Amino acid sequence: MNRLQSFKYINIPLLALTVILTAIGVFFIYSASYQITIETQSQVNYYSKQIIWVAVSFCIFLFVLFYGYENIMKQSFLILGLNIILLIMVYIFGNERYGAQRWLQFGGLVLQPSEITKVTIILALSRYVSLNIHNYRSFRFMFTAFLIVFVPMILILRQPDLGTALVFIPIFFSIIFVAGTPIKHILKLIVPGLVSAPVFWFLLKDYQKNRIRVFWDPNLDPTGLGYQSIQSKIAIGSGGLFGKGWLHGTQNQLNFLPKRYTDFIFSIIGEEWGFLGACIILLIYFAIIIIGIYIASKSRDIYGKLVATGISIMLLSHVIINVGMTIGVMPITGLPLLFLSYGGSSMLTAMISVALLQSIWMKRRYDY
Repeated sequence: MNRLQSFKYINIPLLALTVILTAIGVFFIYSASYQITIETQSQVNYYSKQIIWVAVSFCIFLFVLFYGYENIMKQSFLILGLNIILLIMVYIFGNERYGAQRWLQFGGLVLQPSEITKVTIILALSRYVSLNIHNYRSFRFMFTAFLIVFVPMILILRQPDLGTALVFIPIFFSIIFVAGTPIKHILKLIVPGLVSAPVFWFLLKDYQKNRIRVFWDPNLDPTGLGYQSIQSKIAIGSGGLFGKGWLHGTQNQLNFLPKRYTDFIFSIIGEEWGFLGACIILLIYFAIIIIGIYIASKSRDIYGKLVATGISIMLLSHVIINVGMTIGVMPITGLPLLFLSYGGSSMLTAMISVALLQSIWMKRRYDY
């Protein structure tokens, strides 16, 4: 059966939820960037740029479906190598924003390699584990699997991008666990990591240390580092049960909340759609994650199972970390909310992830 015929086996619920979530993202990016002044009567046009990125990402989505995850699998080590080169290029040619050097600019195209790395890590790690599935008890297996994650993780930490680096940890452990690695072997990695955790404090930048301090008490710097957290909680709390209505969020429209169209888009949803609207968004995310786990459980090959697991855990990590920081239960790390936050690289990551899930599902169906 050719690729085009296999499209009839596409997972409709996953596709529908992806479209809905992406549309809601554009909807709220418009609201978050809708700033009209009396003098200019102009507005920031981030939403139209996001629509362009959605269109580009959808083309990549179709390419992944046509090409197939099993073909991408064969190139996963090469893809990771190219991604690492991009991460190194960030140090040489990268653009600095908000005190971090994470972006590469190619003409009018701005790319954040650390975002794409999450998918390439899942592909390469799953490839390595699937090829060495019978050696999972050996030290060499665990050490090599760890290196695949550790090298790009260190490069990303140095940018610095703590939020993205943190996502690699649950991805790594979930993949090796599903591959069959015993819990006691996993604990041998986790326990030393926890014991040595205080050492990493000295590796953090000063602003990252201050963010952690302010996380415990935002009032330590209410007009500085604590300002974002305080205003986010005010926005979400003021939304009440049903919200203030689209384009009627006070914290949003009066510019009290910075970066609201990127990392803090959930704060705008909470303010304008209220508790019920925020719950609907979370339910959509968890439905996508549950579908991803279901696809992993039904995959007929170990590689597809591991990739689907890694993607599901990545999406879950993004939701927990991003929503957690907007409501004040997680430190602010600058991690976007996939599908909703403004940004081309994060949209590419989200669409490629869903396309891989779809490809794994479709292959299982059309192979019968």
